[in-house]
This record gives sequence, C-alpha cells and structure tokens, in this order.
Amino acid sequence: MSTRRFIAGAVCPDCGMVDKLVLFVGSADNRRECVNCGYQDGLVDTPSLPEPATRVNRPRPGDKVLPHEQEIQRLKFAGDTDSESRG
Repeated sequence: MSTRRFIAGAVCPDCGMVDKLVLFVGSADNRRECVNCGYQDGLVDTPSLPEPATRVNRPRPGDKVLPHEQEIQRLKFAGDTDSESRG
C-alpha cells in the first residue's frame, strides 16, 4: 500500500502549478503526480551528481559526526533534467 503526500512548494514541470504535486511512497514504483493536469513520472533514487559540500552538510572542524548524521542523499525524479533551475 502506498502513501500519498503533497510536496509543499513543488512546481509541476508540465502545467507550472504550485502545490499540486503528490508523492506516492511505499509502493514498488515510487512516483509523483500532478493533481491538476495528471502529469506523472517515476522516482530515481540514485543521484547522478554528488551533493556539493556546504556548511549545512559537513561537520565543523573538530566536531564528531553524530549517529543520526549519516550520508545525505538527494532524490531525483525521472524526467527531471535540471530541477534546480525551475525554482
């Protein structure tokens, strides 16, 4: 059984509407869908580029990494060629 969750602030790549994307999680095929126009695509869970190091995702000099601070993984959807430029 999959869980349906809205993605806050997300913009549909097809119709451009904000806050209309739903993420279905838990099924064999993780996917997102626009409730406005019906656009769908699948979720790819292997990032193509490594996440850049920032002050948020790396420890300060001398700090130890806490157990809950494991490697951060970015989610990428199939069909997204450049999701950062869409805003």
